[in-house]
Amino acid sequence: MRKIQNHNLVFKLSVFVYLFAISIYSFGADSATELSYADSLFKAKKYTESFEVYNTVLENGDYTPSMLLKMAFIREGLGDVSGALYYLNQYYNQTSNEKVLAKLEEIAKENQLTGYDFGDADFFINIYNQYRFQFLGGLFALSLFLFTLALYHKRKYNQRPIALGVCHLISLMLFFYLLNFGVSLDKGIIADQQTYLMTGPSGGANVLGIIEKGHRVEILGQEGIWVKIIWNNQAVYVRDNKIRRLS
Repeated sequence: MRKIQNHNLVFKLSVFVYLFAISIYSFGADSATELSYADSLFKAKKYTESFEVYNTVLENGDYTPSMLLKMAFIREGLGDVSGALYYLNQYYNQTSNEKVLAKLEEIAKENQLTGYDFGDADFFINIYNQYRFQFLGGLFALSLFLFTLALYHKRKYNQRPIALGVCHLISLMLFFYLLNFGVSLDKGIIADQQTYLMTGPSGGANVLGIIEKGHRVEILGQEGIWVKIIWNNQAVYVRDNKIRRLS
């Protein structure tokens, strides 16, 4: 009886894995088809129609850097400066292509927008996020190597390799920290033409000022429907529907 139950369990698991694989393949195939269709519309200069399809693909979480570049081109052509900057910034996050920084700075300067000064920290964090799994794999391998080396020294020389042990512990702690929290500079682009800057996370708080869309700001956190940002070296709050996060 137990043997039959085990066979049934294996069969059910096999069917589940098969159906899951089929669904993943179908999702990827559908997205690829939509992306190909959108590219054909873009080549035909049907930009508005192609953008709608690109946006659907993006919402599904399946996109390419070149698609983001085309979306930025379309938004810029339609006069949507904030949208163009958003997709260009997302393109940079995916590629770390320094050539796009000149375009971002050019658009920002023409429209008197702030927050588009990219430093070395932005570059290195983007590189890390692109190769995150390779970096974590290398860090874990280093931690394992240090542990093995410390164990070897202890057995061969009958002494405690304190330095190796400390290095192993640091590398292991760093691995688990990066695995769970990662590294990012949380940024966002103001998405509303008149965005109120509040002193607190409440509609009853004092209004410090009003800014236009397109500015790139640092995000400190979120409290309910309010996002805490830095503006002119001061912590202020804006509604979460007034800002588009850059991840």
